[in-house]
Amino acid sequence: MRELDRVRVLRPVAGDDDLTVPEGATGTVVAIYADGEAFEVEFTDPVDTLATVDAAALRIVERGTTPVIASEAKQSRGTTF
Repeated sequence: MRELDRVRVLRPVAGDDDLTVPEGATGTVVAIYADGEAFEVEFTDPVDTLATVDAAALRIVERGTTPVIASEAKQSRGTTF
């Protein structure tokens, strides 16, 4: 998994503010810990919270897109800003 991937939790998990994220909720990966052993996931429905989730408790729903950084765009087009 990578940042901005949409994921689904396979079991209830505790959010950072003590809210419980129910099994089946989907969220977005916003950080990766310990080389992919755990992920910080932002959930907005049915609860609005962040949660640190073990990789084994997540499944990818949709691959995220990584925004292009201006320096990378310049290199790929061969132009200067």
